[in-house]
Amino acid sequence: MARRELTAKSIACLISRNNKGNMTRLELHFSPGSSAQLRKAVFSHPKLSSPIVSVRGKGGGAVASDSSFQWTRAVQAFVLLVLDAKADGGVLKGEESTPAASLDYAISKQTAWLADMFGRFDSGALIYKRAFKRSNPERKRSGPVIVSLNQAFLPCENIKVIIGEAELKDERQLRVLRAAVKSQWYASSKLRIEERVQSRQNADELNGDDKFKELFRRLLTEECQLVMHATDIFNSRALKGNLAQLRSNPSVNGLSGDAEFVSALDSEMLSSHRLGIVDEDMLRKYLCGSKPIRIASPAPGPAAAAIFVYLRDVKGYSLELDFAYPHAIEIAQRIIRSDFDQAPDAVVLGIAPAAQLLGLGGKSHYRPLMMLPKNSQRIISGGRVSGRAKTLGEADYFMLKENPSNPKFYFDQLVRSGELREKRVSLSHMEPDEVFSTFKEADESVRAILFFPHYHLNQIFNKTQLVDRAGDQRQFKEMFLFVHDSIMRDRNKARCLDIAIRDAWLTIREQPRLMNQLIGRLVNDQLYLKFMRRACGLSSLRADIPKLGRLTPS
Repeated sequence: MARRELTAKSIACLISRNNKGNMTRLELHFSPGSSAQLRKAVFSHPKLSSPIVSVRGKGGGAVASDSSFQWTRAVQAFVLLVLDAKADGGVLKGEESTPAASLDYAISKQTAWLADMFGRFDSGALIYKRAFKRSNPERKRSGPVIVSLNQAFLPCENIKVIIGEAELKDERQLRVLRAAVKSQWYASSKLRIEERVQSRQNADELNGDDKFKELFRRLLTEECQLVMHATDIFNSRALKGNLAQLRSNPSVNGLSGDAEFVSALDSEMLSSHRLGIVDEDMLRKYLCGSKPIRIASPAPGPAAAAIFVYLRDVKGYSLELDFAYPHAIEIAQRIIRSDFDQAPDAVVLGIAPAAQLLGLGGKSHYRPLMMLPKNSQRIISGGRVSGRAKTLGEADYFMLKENPSNPKFYFDQLVRSGELREKRVSLSHMEPDEVFSTFKEADESVRAILFFPHYHLNQIFNKTQLVDRAGDQRQFKEMFLFVHDSIMRDRNKARCLDIAIRDAWLTIREQPRLMNQLIGRLVNDQLYLKFMRRACGLSSLRADIPKLGRLTPS
């Protein structure tokens, strides 16, 4: 009979049997709801006259306690180790800027909260030093540090994890809690780093790639603020009115017929769910699975990108984000052609490609779930436009037109309103990055309908002019989230994704500083920045960015 290999969990079980009768105890009490933060620890040892109670805060306050701690990354790393050990006998392992390194540092430096939480023996020796085992402490050799619980001293079965009044015993629940704490560790770390980077950028003269980062940071932040407030899915009446307008639009109706642009799950939301309010445990149950939800989203859509980055990095939901698309039209075409290496679970589409997919019925295998923040678009003219020439007629128009597109829908709208006479203009297909190079030498007879950020960039680099209709400086076109049939069949998962997006949307709207941090995270992602530069036609430019003034066009 082959020898059965011992797993980490089976080894832990053997250790625990040998520790039967061990009276060392630890209780970790977490706040209920979505915060998933340690609020109290209770440690007992036979040589202590009474249990040590530690509470979160700078002092015990009104709570009877022996000591206090703050919810730092080191404390979060300690909690991660305990939850790992409880769930599957795991350990913390990592190099610089990981939870393992954070806890290792706290152990080595004899941090006060560890001393207070575990106490001392009568000899004065710190008890916590017996609670951990370490390999390669302080990483004095190359490679990671490994920190584990010393189960000969503190067996896992002697540790209780409590949320509110209920003890967590199920491994799945422990892993969900662990995911929530881990997301806080990484989020707090990254947001602090980005804040320091941004401070340096504001203080120092920018050069090279930093200038492009600053340019995109300002453009994306402005657009994000604008469209998150210009789109209202939280007022049922406003949303229904918006959808009714779409159904009466000939360009839309000609492709989608009578198909609905949001799911019944979204349109029939309970009031609390419509406002993004739900028990966090429910969201984590369906959004923290081992298999991530893969989302394909066009890079130039900063509001949707900020929402998804928040859900992934701050909330800790299991999402895999792919922003490698210059526009949503390409995403729709890839769906139609079955041209994905791995089909995404959800996609972000503008109204035109969304209508095209709806017109295919069930053939695409993607269904609409909800509306997302809209995108803005404007009309630009090459050269300096004279007062007489500042009209929409008699010009050569360039835009995305070979497949259904939001700019083409805008053009059709101008024709129907009589502001453009189709027979008096020429219309040619051109990608936005190609428009950028074409308009370097274009005169006032040339026009383009562009979505964000292309109209901004042509203003900044090519000195183009805006020739939108009087009093109508921006057009906002609807964006939607479509999900694969496999997601829609799991109604709870689809509903939780919808609610989580609504919660993220309102949270970001309510916290401008958070919005800035999320946009900062996007532009500091080298892959994202590289793709944005290429999609916008800026790949050949180096540091020749004009001095940035007020970016909002007048």
